[in-house]
Amino acid sequence: MLHKPLDVALLLDAVQRVTAPTGTKNAARALPSREAPTASIGSAPCVLPMDDSAQNAHLLAAELRRAGAELQRTLTDLRSAVKVRDDFISRASHELKTPLTALQLQVQLLQKMSRVDVPSPRAIETKVSVIAGQVARLAALIDQLLAASCTAGAPMTLSRERVDLRDVVGAALVRSVEPIRQSGSKVSVRSESVSGSWDRFRIESAVNNIIMNAVKFGEGKPIEIDVGSSGEHARLVVRDHGIGIPCEALKRVFGKFETAVARDHYGGLGLGLWIAQQAIVAHGGAIRCESQPGAGSAFTVELPQLRQASE
Repeated sequence: MLHKPLDVALLLDAVQRVTAPTGTKNAARALPSREAPTASIGSAPCVLPMDDSAQNAHLLAAELRRAGAELQRTLTDLRSAVKVRDDFISRASHELKTPLTALQLQVQLLQKMSRVDVPSPRAIETKVSVIAGQVARLAALIDQLLAASCTAGAPMTLSRERVDLRDVVGAALVRSVEPIRQSGSKVSVRSESVSGSWDRFRIESAVNNIIMNAVKFGEGKPIEIDVGSSGEHARLVVRDHGIGIPCEALKRVFGKFETAVARDHYGGLGLGLWIAQQAIVAHGGAIRCESQPGAGSAFTVELPQLRQASE
């Protein structure tokens, strides 16, 4: 059941009607201000004394005005939050349905091919490749939803162990091999072994999201990945040469549900980079982005190395 918005003015008027001094000629009217009533003697105005009930009524009215304004701000914030929630649910439903529809189509084609004739290995490989890509996409979406729900309103719990950042990048590239192939981007990696006391699942999720962001917006152009150390920190740089990010959007690129491009064209939940930042900051690290429209983006991650974490 929908309720009409609270009319604060009517509420104030009702209270002032009740609290106005009895016997006053205009007791049923709202008191206009905190000022004491005035009267004129000749040409000189004089201030009439206010009794306690009138003063209390003014104080109560002022407090109600303040509370009413605060209530209106709260209602506005709640409406905005509900709109964000509804938009996200709609977007998530669409994003999850897209790969499922593609999977369903490919399975139906395989079933049809098997009934008509024995499909060739090449035909099977093509269909399976498409299925693998859509499964990877679906798994990534589910991972983002799970990560967002786990980090909502609670400190992130970390299960630390010795983790080599080079191995994490290698595993992320293996999982992303099909999306990378479909994008047309060539990925080059320059890495050295650098370890830290990190939560493997969280760091793998962060690195995977950053790499997939480069694949998604790289426009099929080369992607460079560098893994090394910088002082007491392990350092990862993922650079693409795609569409880039406008300057005004850089400050919100790590925001929850935020995207720097039109969702209608690129889709997505707006969670990947936010999840990455949450995981990296929870480890005492930092992530930043440098970008120019039309020239691509570079995401730099710094994490405490093992020797720092063990001190």
